[in-house]
Amino acid sequence: EVRAVTLYRVAADGSLRLVGRAGVPGDLISSWQSIPPSRDIPYVRSMAEDRAFFWEDRAARTTQFPSVASTTSAFEATATIPIHDGDSAVGIVGLMWTTHESFSAERKSTLVALVQQIAHLLLRNAAQTDPELQWLHTVLSLHLDPWLLLEAIPNSDAVVRDFVVQDASAQVVHSEEWIGRRLLELWPSAAAD
Repeated sequence: EVRAVTLYRVAADGSLRLVGRAGVPGDLISSWQSIPPSRDIPYVRSMAEDRAFFWEDRAARTTQFPSVASTTSAFEATATIPIHDGDSAVGIVGLMWTTHESFSAERKSTLVALVQQIAHLLLRNAAQTDPELQWLHTVLSLHLDPWLLLEAIPNSDAVVRDFVVQDASAQVVHSEEWIGRRLLELWPSAAAD
């Protein structure tokens, strides 16, 4: 049984930004709020190679990534699974178990498929609760005109191909339905521009 989950979104600069977590103690996650793309750690490697990784125990993980050996964690087995939107990886999910786990090819493909199936919902919900946006929302709520706060979504070549609505003013009709949705989903005709 999975004991903890982390959810990262790829930022425009290629770094990974923590947008959601469950079951991970605050003291463990505090130094992992933002991960630069230059770090050779499981999340970054999984994004760089655009593939899921599974480690049955801590020893297997630290053998492949010695830089995480000093991290104190109650978790044994872990997995990092990229989240895709079309052909681009837009984020990554980390799964953690407190026990040694075996990952057959069938179990791996099932976990990857499950993460992909719910990934858009995870990212949409995370966008609504992103603590980094609270101060900005307060400032923008004082503005009388309608506005959207958009986050760029780069493709694998770092070219921005779409945006995700992170926040919207109350003056935008049905703004609560816009949060977490793609700009081209809301305005498909903008793809031609």
